[in-house]
Amino acid sequence: MARNGGSARPGERRGRGEPAAAVLRSEADFSEPGLSRERRWLALFLLVHLVDDNGRMSTAYRRVLRRAARTPGHWAHGRSLGAVRAEVTRWIGAQARPECVPPWERVASLVHAAVHPTLVPEVVATARYLHGLVVGVATDDPRPRWLDPEVDDITTTMIGGPEWARKHGLAAPADRGPGDAAAGGGGLPTREARAYEMLWTVVRVHRDAEARIAELEHQVRQLHEENARLSGDVTTWLGDYRPAIPDQDRGSRRRPVADRHLADRHRPEADPARSFTYPLPVELPASQPSAG
Repeated sequence: MARNGGSARPGERRGRGEPAAAVLRSEADFSEPGLSRERRWLALFLLVHLVDDNGRMSTAYRRVLRRAARTPGHWAHGRSLGAVRAEVTRWIGAQARPECVPPWERVASLVHAAVHPTLVPEVVATARYLHGLVVGVATDDPRPRWLDPEVDDITTTMIGGPEWARKHGLAAPADRGPGDAAAGGGGLPTREARAYEMLWTVVRVHRDAEARIAELEHQVRQLHEENARLSGDVTTWLGDYRPAIPDQDRGSRRRPVADRHLADRHRPEADPARSFTYPLPVELPASQPSAG
C-alpha cells in the first residue's frame, strides 16, 4: 500500500475546495509517510462520523465553536473558525502530522458536538479504543468489526458502509450486505431512524444558527478592539493639534460691477415709462374758412 498520498500529483496540494469525504478515502490518501496506521484509522473513523451531508467538516467546526462559546475553559473558546479548522486538520486531515497527536478530551468534544446524539455512545467507545492504540494505552472498549490489521488499506467505505459511501459519491462494493453498515457505523430501524433524522435536522439547524451567531459576535468584538486601537493611535499622533478653519470674512469686499450701458437706462430722460412730449410752435396757422 502506498502511504504517501499516491492519489495526488507530486507537489500538488490536495483538498482545496473539495469535500473532506472525497479527499480522504483510505489510508493511502495521507500525505505524511511517517504517519502510523493507528493514526490513520482514527482519522478515517472520525471523518466518517464528523462530516455533514455534503461531506464537509465545516458544520462540525461551527458546532464546536457553539459549544465552546458557552463552556468556559473549552479548548476552542475564543478561537475563530479558521483556527479551529487548522487545529483539527493537523489531527485528522489529509496533511495530518505525526507529531500532532490529538488529546482525548478534544477528540471527545468533537464527537459530542457533531455526532448524532443517539450514536454518540457507540462512536465515543470506538474512538476511545482507536485513540488508545495511538497512545499505547489499553482500553476495555470493543474493537470495531471493520478493523482488520491484515487488510492492507482500510477505507472510509469499510467504516461507514455502502449507504454512507453512496451518499457521498464514493464507490461501494456490491457484495456487502446491510449488516456491514451496522458494523461500520451502527444503524437504527427505519421508522426510528426517520423520526430521529427529523429531530436531528431541527437540532442541527438550531446549532448551526447559534454557532454562526457566536462567530459573528466574535468578529464584532475584534472589530471593536481594532477600532479602539486605531482611534487611540490617531489621538496620540494629533496631540494638541487642532486644524484652524480659515476666516472667510477677511479681505476687502469688491465693489459691485457697474455697467455704463445699464446705468444709462436709469436716467429720467431714458425712462420708458415717461410719456412722450414735444414743444408746440409759438403761433398756430390761421384756420382756413370752410366752403359755404
